[in-house]
Amino acid sequence: MREGVTVSDSDVISELYGSCFRRLVVQLYAMTGDLNAAQEAVQEAYLLIAPPPPPGAGPMEVEGTSQLLRTTDGGRTWADKGTDLPNSLETRFLVVGSDGTLLLVEAGNMEPSGNRSTAMIGLDGGRHFKKIREYDRRDGGVGAAPGYAWLYGRDDMTTGGADHAQLTADGTSWTRLPLTVVSPGRRAPVAPRRSRARCAGCRTSTSRAWVRPG
Repeated sequence: MREGVTVSDSDVISELYGSCFRRLVVQLYAMTGDLNAAQEAVQEAYLLIAPPPPPGAGPMEVEGTSQLLRTTDGGRTWADKGTDLPNSLETRFLVVGSDGTLLLVEAGNMEPSGNRSTAMIGLDGGRHFKKIREYDRRDGGVGAAPGYAWLYGRDDMTTGGADHAQLTADGTSWTRLPLTVVSPGRRAPVAPRRSRARCAGCRTSTSRAWVRPG
């Protein structure tokens, strides 16, 4: 682990995170209603990077260990956490749970058996990851948002797509949430409109950046 040491290409990483900073603040402000808390929360974030492919190899041939970086100063500097997490071709989401637990969910759509998603928790600040759940419910999809991660599942094979999700905030307790499945030819129900929180000088937008919620 190289705590407090900036990594190569740190300027590029800092610029990338800086371009998302305002949007992340707006997202958390909408969740918390506290602008100061949102700005403070965005100071800490994690970035999971796949290893570069060897010369002449394609992106699908990448093997080796992923790189996990952490910032506590809003993206100005990044520390390498020295993770031993192997790289994966599957879709992954990394998020800090609502209790501070580092959660990693991985889809299961690339293997021949397929459709078995996985949830892991980070140990020693992300240096190691422990598998805590496999979910084999004929979908394989995963998702995450600040404070939460989930695994999609499918019970009804007569319709397309997931019909429920298993949600966790700490990797220990899980809640099953039903999802509305709309049959072909039918219109989805219209949800009530929600008011949008606004921040002067900020633009609202979606972003996948994993920060510790306030």
